[in-house]
Amino acid sequence: MDKRCSNRGSSWCSDFDCIDCPYMCIGKPKTREEVEALKKNWLHDPCWDIYETEGFEEYRDELVTFQTNMHSEWRAGEYNRIYKFAETLGIDNLGNPEDEPNLELAKYLDKLETRIAGIEARLERNFHILTQ
Repeated sequence: MDKRCSNRGSSWCSDFDCIDCPYMCIGKPKTREEVEALKKNWLHDPCWDIYETEGFEEYRDELVTFQTNMHSEWRAGEYNRIYKFAETLGIDNLGNPEDEPNLELAKYLDKLETRIAGIEARLERNFHILTQ
């Protein structure tokens, strides 16, 4: 039985097995290695819900947990980074949860610094182009 590759469309799969296909096609049971490879690929570009990946339905619960845990870890890391930034500015919460606006100020300042750094980098590149 032949079927179009669900990932490339142009290649034909025979018995749900792609020959020389870098993608994992639907139909055949996924191995633990394929699940781990999917997780690794998702970490490089987490722009989709990993648990909705076609062909990995039997691992849905595991993938939901994985995505949820990664999002929580990233949020905690971002909070810690902003909190440390607020400490360096002397506007940390000092252990008082009522001072949450200070963290919002630190987030705002962090975004401004990032934008300024980007503008400076572009100006520097443009200056080097003009002076060559």
